[in-house]
Amino acid sequence: MARMTNVSLLVRPGVYTSTDQGLLVKPEQKVDIVGYTLSDEEEVIIQTKGMAPDVGNVFTVARGELTVRNVTIRQESHHPERHGLYIAQGGKCTLIDCKFCSRVSGCIAVTDPSSSVTLKKCLFNGCCGGLIVLSKAKAVVDQCQFKSTVRIGLEIRDQGFATIKDTEFSDSGRQGIVCHAFGNGFNATRCVFHNNSRHFGETEAAVMASSGKSTITDCQLSSNKGTGIIICSGGECEVRDCQVTGSKVAISVCEQGTAYIANNKLLNNRFGITIVYNMGKDVTLENNTMKSGEADVLTTGKDTEPKMIGKTHKITKDPRRENDKCLAEKLKLIQKQMKLNKFKKDDPPENLREEKHPNTVRVCPSCGLSEQSKGKEFKVCSGCRITHYCSVDCQKKDWKLHHKDTCKLFQQCKQDFVEKEQTRDSL
Repeated sequence: MARMTNVSLLVRPGVYTSTDQGLLVKPEQKVDIVGYTLSDEEEVIIQTKGMAPDVGNVFTVARGELTVRNVTIRQESHHPERHGLYIAQGGKCTLIDCKFCSRVSGCIAVTDPSSSVTLKKCLFNGCCGGLIVLSKAKAVVDQCQFKSTVRIGLEIRDQGFATIKDTEFSDSGRQGIVCHAFGNGFNATRCVFHNNSRHFGETEAAVMASSGKSTITDCQLSSNKGTGIIICSGGECEVRDCQVTGSKVAISVCEQGTAYIANNKLLNNRFGITIVYNMGKDVTLENNTMKSGEADVLTTGKDTEPKMIGKTHKITKDPRRENDKCLAEKLKLIQKQMKLNKFKKDDPPENLREEKHPNTVRVCPSCGLSEQSKGKEFKVCSGCRITHYCSVDCQKKDWKLHHKDTCKLFQQCKQDFVEKEQTRDSL
């Protein structure tokens, strides 16, 4: 095993700009960067900037380790495939007291089963997107703030998982947190969600759990434009000891969502809990306090009624959805939408490919260089058809060290996706 190379940098206040690839933390490197400031007025800014096609991420971590303290990270290029921080192929990163700004793309992307990021006391202010966790990567978010995000504060998909505590999500254009597209879920504790879904209003939610298993505990949700929490599309979620106020719907369970909702205060919302086209999935309500404008519990009338433990609440059947024909048409639309995700067995699903996407950039997992820096399009692994390499030599090297195991994992993940879609089609 190669020896880890340690690099420590103490950076004085100022603006440090790169017009190409930014800082690349290579395999077997451990880099520690500290912004040295004596007052709140001083600031250390590290950024990439420019229109050139080879302008890259501010930081790229490939198998190495990076720790950054007290630094403002800006991604000021005009390329949607760039990030403030990109972590792949087992890279590990810790950020403390950092600030992020990226007007075009997401601030942080972490991908690969052995990659991880830990954020503590970080601020995301006015960014296009905050943090995206995918491909079985893991994230820990502690005492951070996601403010005025144009799209999503924290996005989890492709079997990623996140632990979030004591964090604020406010004024997001869409959701504060969303777990979808086969994300494994999240645990959110003592978080605050305020005035989210600014751009989409009633069609969005402060928190969306549409995949995996998630828990939301002791959180405060207030004045969110549409729904406080949506549990849908096969997602499973436990909501405990939360307070939801000032939304059209406090909690919505729909389209095969499974929910356990206990000891919450759902006050001054138009509707407390809605259960819409849930196809017989379990919804359990235990000792919740509700004071709603129109109905505490609203159902389509044809769904299985929720199981109530302790306090009971009046169930109102939505008169607009009582008709069997309306329900049948809605179920057909849901099943049709599921069929749109089908694909051939020989091709991986779109959300499991490592190809160009507004929130990703393709990096060779062996040498850590991107397509832009190499000046050519990478070749895909013929086994998993997900991971890309710049050369045959890099592919052979990575196979021995790493990809031999993950290739099988990716193929199994693809097969699970196919089987899940076939099961849905049979419903």
